[in-house]
Amino acid sequence: MSIIIALFFLIPFVASSQEWSEPSTIFSGSINRDADAVVDSNGHLHVVWAHMVSDNYWKILYSKSVDKGQTWTEPFDVVRNTSLWMSSPRIALGKNNMLYVTYDYNTANSANMFVHMKTFNGTSWSPSKVVSEGKPASYYSRLAVDTSGILYVFWYNSITDVGTFLYRTFHNDEFGNIVKPYGGSIRHFLQVAKFDKNNRLHCQGLIKFSNLYYSKLAYFSMNNGVWSDYTIISDSARTHSDMDIDSLNNPHMVWWKVTSSAAPPANGTFYSYFNNMVWSTPECLAEDSEWQILNIDKNDKIHLIDIEEKDNGFSQVHYTKSNGQWTGDTIFENPTRFGNNILISDDSLMYLFYGVSNTGINNNSLLVKSYPVSSISSISQNSQENNLSIELYPNPSFDKVTIKYVTNMLGNRILSIYNLNGNIAYNTFLEDDYNGLSEFIWNGCTMKGERLPSGIYLVQIVVGTSVTTRSVILMSNY
Repeated sequence: MSIIIALFFLIPFVASSQEWSEPSTIFSGSINRDADAVVDSNGHLHVVWAHMVSDNYWKILYSKSVDKGQTWTEPFDVVRNTSLWMSSPRIALGKNNMLYVTYDYNTANSANMFVHMKTFNGTSWSPSKVVSEGKPASYYSRLAVDTSGILYVFWYNSITDVGTFLYRTFHNDEFGNIVKPYGGSIRHFLQVAKFDKNNRLHCQGLIKFSNLYYSKLAYFSMNNGVWSDYTIISDSARTHSDMDIDSLNNPHMVWWKVTSSAAPPANGTFYSYFNNMVWSTPECLAEDSEWQILNIDKNDKIHLIDIEEKDNGFSQVHYTKSNGQWTGDTIFENPTRFGNNILISDDSLMYLFYGVSNTGINNNSLLVKSYPVSSISSISQNSQENNLSIELYPNPSFDKVTIKYVTNMLGNRILSIYNLNGNIAYNTFLEDDYNGLSEFIWNGCTMKGERLPSGIYLVQIVVGTSVTTRSVILMSNY
C-alpha cells in the first residue's frame, strides 16, 4: 500500500550560513588511516580507524560524539591486541543502533590474515568473531545491512578464491554460509555495497580482465539472492571511488580515472548516475584529483568531494549540482595531502571525516567538519504563476494523485514529474482543453509503469512560456 501526501508548493529553506564548520579533532598522534563512520538514529556519530603504534603493530580505535562532532570520547581500543597489525576497519549500523565493526587481523602475515568482526550494543563489545574462517589471506571487508537488519560482510581472498569476492550474512548472532557469487577470475574488488528501500543490493566494483595496472569500474546488483551480470561504467579506474542511492533507488557513482598515458598519467574525477535503465554519460568534474567521495542527502541533493592538486598544495573541493550545472567550492587548502575521506549525512547535517598530515611531522590527524542540510517548508497552495495554477489532491492519497490545473492560455501543455536530482520520472502531453479547468490522474508510476519509491517529486506543467511547479511526497513500501 502506498501513501501519497501532496504538498502544494514546497521550496528548500536553506540555513542562513551554508558553509562548512571549523574542523574538530577526533585524534592526533602517529599515523591514523582507513577511517570509516556512521550516524545512528539518535544523531550520534561513531568512527573507527587504524592507528599505528610501531612498525607492524597497529590498533583499531573507536570514538563517539553525541554533540554533532564537536567533542569526542577517548579512543577505545577495539581489539586490544598487544603486538599484531590490525587494519582496514569498517563500521555499519544495524537495528536498535547495534554497531558492527570488521577489520583485517594480522595484516603483516598474509598466510594467517583473516577478517574479524566485533559488535557493540551501546554498552559492551562482543568477543572477536572470525568472519572468513577457513579462508586465509582474506582482507578488505565491506559491510551492508538490508531492510530487515541482516548484515552482509564482503571480503577479498588472494589465495583460494583469487579474482572474486566472498560474503556471508550475520543475523541473530549467527553467520550464514560463505558464498562466492561469481566464478572465474574476472571479478576483483568490491568497492561499495548498499541496499535500497526495496532491499535490492547495489554494488560498485573494480574488474580486471588481465594483469593491467588499472581496472575497469563496474556496477552489479543482487535481488532476492540472484546476482546480475556486471555493467562496465568506466575503464582505467583506481580504488578512489564511491557510490550512493537516491530516493528513486537509482545509484550514483564518482570515481578516479586515468585520462592519458603520459608519465605521470593525467587523471580526473568522474561522475555518472543510473536513470531509466541506462547509465548517464560520465562527466569530468576535475583534473589532477584523488579521494573522490559522494553522498546524497535527504532532499536528493548530490554532494561530491575530492582532493585536487594545486601549485601550492592540495584542496578539498565540494561539488553540488543545481539546474544541471556543477558548482565547486574549495573547503580547505593544505600544503600536504589529505586522506581518509568519508562523507555521511543525517536529517540536519552532512559530515566530512578526513585525515591531514602536518608538514614536517610524521603525523596524520583525524578530523571532522559539518555542513547544513536544507530543510523543507511548505507554502500556501493558493499562489499562481503566469495565469497557470495547479492543485494536487487528495492529501493524503492512497494510490493516485489528481493533478488539477487551470489556465486560459493556448498552446501545448506538457506535464513532467521530476525527482529532486532533476531526473524525469514521468512526462506526457496533456489534452488541449481550452475550457480553463482540466485534470490529470497520476498513479505514482514511471512512464514504463514501474511504481516509484518514497521521495519528493516535482510536478511541473508548461504551457507556452508559462511554467508552474508543485511538489509531491510519495511514500510507499514496495
